[in-house]
Amino acid sequence: MQKFFAVIGATVVALVLLLFIIGLVADTSTNEATNTQEGVTQTVPRKPLIITPRCTPAPGADLRDCDFRSANLSGADLSNANLRGANLRGVKLVGAKLINAVIINANLAYADLSDADLTNANVSLSDFSNAYLRRANLSGANFTNAIIRGADFTGATKYQQDLCR
Repeated sequence: MQKFFAVIGATVVALVLLLFIIGLVADTSTNEATNTQEGVTQTVPRKPLIITPRCTPAPGADLRDCDFRSANLSGADLSNANLRGANLRGVKLVGAKLINAVIINANLAYADLSDADLTNANVSLSDFSNAYLRRANLSGANFTNAIIRGADFTGATKYQQDLCR
């Protein structure tokens, strides 16, 4: 009988680990993200963040076409990551490190990148509509053909030089 319970216990532990590894761990911190800009409040529904092994945020990770919609990735280190075509709409990347990241043709509409470091990041062709980039470090960032309509660059480093040539 004791052996039976040991096997059951080991099976339960293995299942929990498997569920964690394949990404059935959801961000349940809140059910919605709210972005307020110029007196206009928009509520973006927050879906559970399901991390799959291929879409695990990490420095240098290949995150092409991953869907992080409305996820909270504040403080994440995504330096040298490839986020080409990623859906980052409404994502919270406050204080995130995106140094040398490739974020080409990505959706960052309504994203909050306040205090983020995008030094030498390539964000060309990406949509930053109504995004927050307050106090972000944009030194050397490539915003070629990026959509920045309604974005808030208050206090962003190198904003004038790099974006308004």
